[in-house]
Amino acid sequence: MGATSVSINPDVGTVSSNGTTKVSPIKTTTYILTATNLSGTANKSTIVTVAGPAAPNISSFTANPVSITAGQSATLSWNVTGATSVSISPDIGTVSSTGSKAVSPAATTSYILTATNDADSASASTTITVTGSGLPTISSFTASPTSVTSGNTATLSWNVTGATSVSISPNIGTVLPGGTYVVTPAATTTYTLTATSSGGNSTATATVTITDSSLPVITAFTATPGTVTSGLASKLQWTVTGATSVSISPNIGAVSASDSKQVYPTENTTYTLTATNSIGSDNATATVIVAIASSPPVINSFTASPTTISFGGSSYLTWSITGATSISIDQGIGTPVLSFGQTVSPTENTTYTLTANNSAGSDNATVTITVNP
Repeated sequence: MGATSVSINPDVGTVSSNGTTKVSPIKTTTYILTATNLSGTANKSTIVTVAGPAAPNISSFTANPVSITAGQSATLSWNVTGATSVSISPDIGTVSSTGSKAVSPAATTSYILTATNDADSASASTTITVTGSGLPTISSFTASPTSVTSGNTATLSWNVTGATSVSISPNIGTVLPGGTYVVTPAATTTYTLTATSSGGNSTATATVTITDSSLPVITAFTATPGTVTSGLASKLQWTVTGATSVSISPNIGAVSASDSKQVYPTENTTYTLTATNSIGSDNATATVIVAIASSPPVINSFTASPTTISFGGSSYLTWSITGATSISIDQGIGTPVLSFGQTVSPTENTTYTLTANNSAGSDNATVTITVNP
């Protein structure tokens, strides 16, 4: 009574002399009522205590069944309330508050469910026991036919029981417990099937024998043209039969049995084609002579269109050259992407110099582009 102003702090402010107000503090808070008149100020305080949230509650976390044999699955089920996050380890991670998940552990595993909120965390565990069923059984693993000529195929067939994983090497990898796979070995190959369970591994082998009866044959290997100027191309072309691998040296490597390839020798070069199978190999050579140019190249024309542009505009350089093995343009262009033209956008009056080269010398030409402001 007798106050000219009344206020409550924090966060409420001016209030009437008599009344109520609702507050919702997020933590324990001391509220201070201040009453003021000309004679002075009086204060009164009260505390609102905010209790922390409760820890999450895990009402259930179970596995069904709790015992399996290797390769079988069990289902984890759980129900959690009051959690902001729920996770299961190992190998599962974040899950919803209520749910189930099928798992197939390879060995006896204890799964731990952890539920967390701002106040605390809770955990529960359940164990799935994995009992071994002994070594897996490989009922069959065969190759048909067991002997083929180079480039032909054989079919691997197999049947496995009691395995958690099955693989075949070399170069095949994981497969189903039963199935077939077509192979084309380049040489006699022994394939190994490995079946794995918690009890261990079982293996079996099947061999495919390559029975080539003759050497490979190189029916053609040519270089056209046989003489080029340095930097220009010659075309290698070849045809091979009866080979499991074909390669060309120097600097080319493995190629297909019949194909062609452009080469750019800088000196006289003899290319060697080698064709190989399980019986042996055949070789052939093709030589490209690199001739020295008899005269320097000639720049027949070098023009810009237009020769005058506005600032921010562009012009197109074009040229005609004979007898060059390489060309370049200055002003930061270097070797043009195209062999006949180049777009440029100078920001000031610019003179471009075109240089053409061969082993006998070089030729130059210039063109100037004027840039209007």
